[in-house]
Amino acid sequence: MKKNNQKEILFSIAKVFIAAGLIFWIFKKIDLNSVKNLFVSANWIYLVLQLLVITVGVIVSSLKWKAILDFYHVYFRLSKLIISYWIGSFLNSFLPTSIGGDVYKYHVLGRKKPEEKLKIASSIIIERGIGFLTLFFVMVISLFFLPNSSNLIFLFALLLSVLSISGIIYFLILSKRKYKIKKNSRFKLINYFYQFCNHILEISDKNLLAYTFFLSLVFVGLSVISSQLSFLIVGYRMPLIYFLIAVPIINFSKLIPFSIDSIGIREATGVMIFSFFGVPSEVTLTAMIVGRVSSYLFSLSGGIMYLIRKFTKII
Repeated sequence: MKKNNQKEILFSIAKVFIAAGLIFWIFKKIDLNSVKNLFVSANWIYLVLQLLVITVGVIVSSLKWKAILDFYHVYFRLSKLIISYWIGSFLNSFLPTSIGGDVYKYHVLGRKKPEEKLKIASSIIIERGIGFLTLFFVMVISLFFLPNSSNLIFLFALLLSVLSISGIIYFLILSKRKYKIKKNSRFKLINYFYQFCNHILEISDKNLLAYTFFLSLVFVGLSVISSQLSFLIVGYRMPLIYFLIAVPIINFSKLIPFSIDSIGIREATGVMIFSFFGVPSEVTLTAMIVGRVSSYLFSLSGGIMYLIRKFTKII
């Protein structure tokens, strides 16, 4: 127990140092006066529209999740899934990586239907997996339409293309063939793992895959619009293609578990990616901070819902 506690403490300290190092690197690259001026001259009217876009994104993700749950014959009202997603966004603000809220969603739904916990976990992972696959798809396709791309970006696009195509082929193979992992272990935990894998491999409905992929494309589009609005708030415009490349990469960076809510990691990734396109670091950092402000404002409402659910059980 002591060794585990020591490891957790050391890991937490390491996360703080990594986040602090990234923040230091960012601030070393920028002019703070320029950032201040950008905030002063910001057009905050766009923030209202951005909050609306984020809200629609949660509804779209909930629709996708519900479609997968329905396939498993695990039925929940759409409103309950939306609220769970909303509260999950609040918890993501205090947990490492962007999947902390997924643990909450699994916990809440699992309490309602404990006999379906494996299917609920499978649905969350599949919903995430389709989302990540869509991000790769959008990013790789967009890279090949990028004007004046450098050799580095071309090699990066080629690498991602290979990874994406491999992932798509593998996913299609799994969706067409009904693999079954034999339940032959005496150990309860391993048997759970076998059942969990089988639930994931059961997804073979082409209509479901097409529907969830379409919803994922809509969600990526909403994420791109939200990012564009962050830059419009600080008065900076750029071609849509830049966002189609940068937004997926920034979203993937949020999976790195080295800081709370990817603080420092997301900003550093944004500054590096947008610098490829000639965007000043001051502009990118300010826009990223604006994006965090809108995200925290949205997640604050999720925190209110969490308190209502915890103390009143109304929702």
